Amino acid sequence: MNIKTHECFLNEEPITLTPTEFSILRILLESKGNVVSSEDLFHKIWRDESK
Repeated sequence: MNIKTHECFLNEEPITLTPTEFSILRILLESKGNVVSSEDLFHKIWRDESK
């Protein structure tokens, strides 16, 4: 995952993600090993977008 260019790859193949999907994946990757509730995802994604 390249945060600056908003690119994701799986097995070196590009993956097309919507901005929301990209945000969800980023949060989950940054929280590796921890549980992230759907409520936490909602607040982190839409609070960030409203800035």
